[in-house]
Amino acid sequence: MDSILTPNQVEVSILAFAGARDLLLQQHSRVNESSNDQSNNGGEIRLTLQSSWPRAYDLRKFLCQIKWPQLQPIEQTIAIALNLKYLSLNESVEINSGDTIALIPPISGG
Repeated sequence: MDSILTPNQVEVSILAFAGARDLLLQQHSRVNESSNDQSNNGGEIRLTLQSSWPRAYDLRKFLCQIKWPQLQPIEQTIAIALNLKYLSLNESVEINSGDTIALIPPISGG
């Protein structure tokens, strides 16, 4: 069933990497999400969001505290990218349907 979007809502893809991905995949494997928050086998999550955010900080806060509270322990380390461009936490964000938002925590390894 198709969701009906209000004028200030858009459907986006969320990509999570490293620890953020692990935390989100744990949740999606445990529960059956609603139609506006679905994960496919590639780890991409489709999500309906409002189209304007005063700051990228506010978008990250919403995703890490409201939408997926399991991300709270790593929230301060997560960088946000919109369509392959890293966002400054103080810049305003305009999102269009079909955009991709990436949640990128620091990655270490050797």
